[in-house]
Amino acid sequence: MTAPQAQLWAGWTETEAAKRAALLDVESYDVFLDLTAGLDTVRSRTQIRFRCRVPGGATYADVSAPTVSRVVLNGADLDPGTAVSDGRLRLQGLTLSNVLTVDAEFPYSADGRGLWRCADPADGAVYVLGNCFPTHAPRVFCCFDQPDIQADLTLAVSAPAGWDCVANGSMTSRPPVGQAGVWRFATVPAMKPYELALCAGPFVTVSQQEYHGTGGAVQLSVRCRPTLAGSAGMERAAGLVRQALAFYERLLAVACPYPTYDIVFAPELGPLAVSLPGVMMVSETLLQRAADPGDDFFALVLAHETAHLWFGCLVEGRWWDDLWLA
Repeated sequence: MTAPQAQLWAGWTETEAAKRAALLDVESYDVFLDLTAGLDTVRSRTQIRFRCRVPGGATYADVSAPTVSRVVLNGADLDPGTAVSDGRLRLQGLTLSNVLTVDAEFPYSADGRGLWRCADPADGAVYVLGNCFPTHAPRVFCCFDQPDIQADLTLAVSAPAGWDCVANGSMTSRPPVGQAGVWRFATVPAMKPYELALCAGPFVTVSQQEYHGTGGAVQLSVRCRPTLAGSAGMERAAGLVRQALAFYERLLAVACPYPTYDIVFAPELGPLAVSLPGVMMVSETLLQRAADPGDDFFALVLAHETAHLWFGCLVEGRWWDDLWLA
């Protein structure tokens, strides 16, 4: 995959992105997602702290929302109707240190990109999945979405009663069991916006264990829909990931970069699997192969995805056409 310098990738050119990366130092994202807003939309609030190397400079943030209800830059309200167009939030008169807050509503996608909803055909239970890779973060929250702009990311999610939530960071607080409320996750350092991952719904945990590696304990879990909890192969998944973690730590002499690694068998996932910081989503279509201890393909998929904790998550290229390096 190649991309000439002036080729559009995700609504902007590589040249534009290079100018933005040279201008900004993004420090943090605080993202709040309200999954109780309704069947069709999710409410999103993002606070971004960033520095501008040229006082008075101008740039843009990325937000692909049909409804942006409020934009506040350094305490001043901007008119969303004039500041936002074609997926860009135009920012002017930046200071050395800036705080941007954006409230928006995003529709659930119908193509399995960004955030999407699906229902278990067996019991009707609803699930929300979030996969922003490779260019879909602006469909979930306001951000500066390019590989070479990384920042600490902290996520909070408001979810209905009876749901479980998994995201990139370790869960730090949750509502009482069986009650609706807010799930909060630990800050994950140096994340690309498109690495945000979310699995929310009445998932059950079928395996939970610790991997003791060179950098300390890594909490491993395997989750799935309750109607699939009896499927063979769930424990095999955890065992294969443990082996892969140990192999890469020996090979690379670098400890697993994340304290948790949650494996979720995800409904209606497009790719066979995807690995993002702290989360691996696996297509339910692999469950039959997972149950066969002699099926090397399932082991290959999980080993490949585990490698992305180092290649793609910990280390990434400057632009999307560097993805072959991962």
